[in-house]
Amino acid sequence: MRTHFCGPLVPLMSGAMRPSLSAKVAPISSGSDLAMMASKLEPLYSSVLCRTTTRFAENHSATAALKPSESVTMVIGSTTSTFRMSSSIGTPLGRSFETQLPSEESLLTAEIGLKCLRLSVLHSPWFSNFPRTMSDCLLPSKALQGNELREVQTVPCEINGFNLRFDRALTVFQHELTIYGLFMRQGEAKEVDLLRAAKYDAQRQERRTMIWDIFKNLLATHAEVFGGKERRAEYIYDCGFLLYSLKHLAESEAKELFLETKILNAKSQAVLGRNCERIKAKITYTTSFICSANQLYPSGAGDAGSEQRCRALQQFCDILTSQKVNQREDQLVYKNKRYDADSRNDIAANMAKVIKDGSEKITTIIGNTAQEQGAILLIEPKTSPFFKPGPLKEFFREVFYEVKARTTDDRRFRNELKKLLQGLTVKTTHLAKQATFQIKSLTEQTAGQTAFMKEDKTEITVAQHFNEKYRIAVDEHYPCIIVERMFKGEKERNFYPCEVLEVPPGQRVQTQEQTPKLVEQLIEKARKLPSDVKEVVRRELNKFELGDRNEYLNAFGIRIERSLCSATGKLLPPPDIKYKTNRESAVDHAGRRQWKVGNNGFVRPAKAPSRWVVCVFANAIGCDSARAFVKAFVGTAKMHGLVMNEPFYDRLQDLSADNIQTRAAYYRSNGVKFVLFLHGGEKRSIERDLMKETETRYKFVTQMVHTKTVLKALSQRGSQMVLDNIIMKSNLKLGGVNHELVSSRHHPVNFVEYTLFPAGRMFIGLDMQSPGSPLMGGVNEFCSDPTVIGMCYTVGTSPADMRGGYWYQEAKEKRMTELKGAICRALDHYRQKSAADPRRQRSPREIVIFRAGVSEGEVNKIVNEEIPEILDAFKEMPREGGRPYSPRLTVILAQKQCGIRLMPANTRRGKAIEENVQPGTCVTSKIVNPHWTEFILVAQQALQGTAKPTRYVVLHDDERNRFTVEQLENMTHALCYLHGIVALPVSRPAPLYAATELVKRGRANWKSREHRKNHGDDRSISSDASDSKEIPPGYFAPINETRLFNLATDIDARYWA
Repeated sequence: MRTHFCGPLVPLMSGAMRPSLSAKVAPISSGSDLAMMASKLEPLYSSVLCRTTTRFAENHSATAALKPSESVTMVIGSTTSTFRMSSSIGTPLGRSFETQLPSEESLLTAEIGLKCLRLSVLHSPWFSNFPRTMSDCLLPSKALQGNELREVQTVPCEINGFNLRFDRALTVFQHELTIYGLFMRQGEAKEVDLLRAAKYDAQRQERRTMIWDIFKNLLATHAEVFGGKERRAEYIYDCGFLLYSLKHLAESEAKELFLETKILNAKSQAVLGRNCERIKAKITYTTSFICSANQLYPSGAGDAGSEQRCRALQQFCDILTSQKVNQREDQLVYKNKRYDADSRNDIAANMAKVIKDGSEKITTIIGNTAQEQGAILLIEPKTSPFFKPGPLKEFFREVFYEVKARTTDDRRFRNELKKLLQGLTVKTTHLAKQATFQIKSLTEQTAGQTAFMKEDKTEITVAQHFNEKYRIAVDEHYPCIIVERMFKGEKERNFYPCEVLEVPPGQRVQTQEQTPKLVEQLIEKARKLPSDVKEVVRRELNKFELGDRNEYLNAFGIRIERSLCSATGKLLPPPDIKYKTNRESAVDHAGRRQWKVGNNGFVRPAKAPSRWVVCVFANAIGCDSARAFVKAFVGTAKMHGLVMNEPFYDRLQDLSADNIQTRAAYYRSNGVKFVLFLHGGEKRSIERDLMKETETRYKFVTQMVHTKTVLKALSQRGSQMVLDNIIMKSNLKLGGVNHELVSSRHHPVNFVEYTLFPAGRMFIGLDMQSPGSPLMGGVNEFCSDPTVIGMCYTVGTSPADMRGGYWYQEAKEKRMTELKGAICRALDHYRQKSAADPRRQRSPREIVIFRAGVSEGEVNKIVNEEIPEILDAFKEMPREGGRPYSPRLTVILAQKQCGIRLMPANTRRGKAIEENVQPGTCVTSKIVNPHWTEFILVAQQALQGTAKPTRYVVLHDDERNRFTVEQLENMTHALCYLHGIVALPVSRPAPLYAATELVKRGRANWKSREHRKNHGDDRSISSDASDSKEIPPGYFAPINETRLFNLATDIDARYWA
């Protein structure tokens, strides 16, 4: 548990838990006095102190403030600490501090001015008020803009959003609505909560339409509560627990309403069943707020009340703008997302799936300052895969034919089918009362082989049973569905053939169920140019029925402008690219952000491996073509300074998991350090991933080159650029540095070298990816995959020199575990690279961390748990200059899924490069948060579709020496030019981009391990290996064989590149 304290606050416990005080204190009953105190502090700390002190003073009466010059002695148990207040209240007393309470007793340290107060506090309900969203967290206030760059081009932009106008500042009353079904079971009435979270997509759609039917009838039958038909638009409902109204519905106590089930429509009655006789609704008042963006920050400060009003307004507007689609059966609704249920516009996709177009909307509070805030409704086009609805047998057939096109292995078909079906919701078609359930697994045997015991103790197969009892012909060659359920306190398993089941519509495909081919189809379908995005966004506004005739908007005095929201961006200048002897401009003659490597030498060519192998997978390419490619590869490498000797050649015909591992062990036993393998199958195939996984087991570096890339490298057109890209990747993988960054003519002198990347500044990228989870949150019971965390960091003196790794944690963990140890290892690595002489090694003076892989609702875990853990890691490092190690720390949240699209205001139809905003377009005003330091950046060159910007929010900064917004945005932008594999900027800072790649590598390696386990090969690298005299026949001459043995070497390079 963690909480915040600021300034001269001392918590006082009650009863036996109260610490003894030797000084007089002035009790405070509300937050007004503390807010007044905060106004006297430095502006940098004022808003933070005001927010925190008001929150705690209003919620805890046992709060006291100390007077200047008074001393306090805190005595709890054997701990005694004395503190004297600073004599001047004008000093920065508002600096916040935190405490972590992992057990009943914990030590609290608070820095106030130049003094330090140490006290011991007991675990108490006093600490129950914790931040829960980004708004609740104590983020640094807006930084100064800065003006070091004198000439910056402005760019008029539009975004995929519409301004909300609040014509009337109406008071909105929020209520909690609970709905129960009264069921008669065995002569007794039992209440069942009808709002319980639906577990499955299909169930959620069915539940939503039923709940709306109940709500509609409640309004109609209880006019004494809700008023007549003309007032029904004054009630906003989320089909869950939240009910908003312009009228106070339960002023004194909760109100109960009843409804007869028989007045509901037939579909709702069928869902409820025959035993549900009545519906009970309970309305409880919770809070109220003013429906106006102008009322969010009345005092100009982001205090706790302001942030609560902000969140309340956002939530209300999200639900208000969903009222029309929530009540429609022809819509598939998932919180703020909607898709058409109609399948006529669906696109057929890989493995019995379809692709639907839809959108997601969200309300965002924006503004330059707290006094200029407003609200916009963002609408982002969405493309999502769904399972194809219909008979399950058709599903089986489609998967069967697709798998059989690749292999004749029946086991492969069953494994593919099992992976697809696990967790899918199906519905029976042969029963009097149809049942809906999730698929647990598949039988190992077919329907003609799977048997069970009948009540008369005779054995019968599933196919025979359904033929005899239901007169249904069952295909005996397909496996059966396994369903588990509790019956009379015991778990029983039932078998169903595919002929008696169907797939209900509206079931989205989870991430772990998406095949590489499906991902390609999704990407292709989702590509829309800016001109098309603008049209789709306007069309989606109409799909949500958010025009002038929307009675709900009119009732609450809200208008949505029909024109897209505008913003003014600025074009950040790119750095120049420095090679060994020359420098290149990052802007070509056509004005595009790209450059040519040419014959430039790498800044630091890697040390060539003493022994390396070119391995051809199966018949990916012929011998002559392979040798010609290697010749061109070696020649290009030499031109850039990477001198490679002649490789050994090998051909791997058997691509089974066991044979790939055997061959990898064989390579290692012969001292191989680098394997370049040529592959002709799918780029994300399991064979490719198995070969990549050998890096972790056998400690050599691998690089895949696809057959198509090999042929491009041997062609007459564009071959040099292809070879350059391959060699750039090879040099990074082997430990080299391709290029560095220097100031261009558009920068102040040495701006990049000394302001953005001074000596002693370290950059860290952190990303995490959880396995596909169920749509209502939580951990998928059918998925045992872990969460993967990737970490990349710079070492030595150059931000282009990076190292990294990944680790796993349980999927249920929403924060990064083992972070302290990872930071310590990264700092140790930095020290080792800082100087060859251990006596001259230094840790970084400044650390900038880019954190991704987190939603806004989980930001508090970063602020309250991860950042303190990082600060704790600093305490483990060696002292420098006789002082504890305490570097300047800045943490920036990078949100790629921010929902915003930046597009030129005047879009002309053309190619993607012509329609999109230019790389380096950055927005820091109008459409950003009015209180936090935030900027939106498009760093990449959009080659297809519409560029997706990244939203950056500063979560932590050193208040003594803060970065300006200009420095942060230019530093972030420049780092996008250090990816090193292509001569283009990437979408996010290179350390963060690499961290994401490490997450992908970790996920692929986990899948490879699971594949080996399922196919009988789960040997560890420490397993014993014996001599083998038989060498599998290969197209090329084999390497000289020696005994296989374990060689535990660390890969000190960007092996994941």
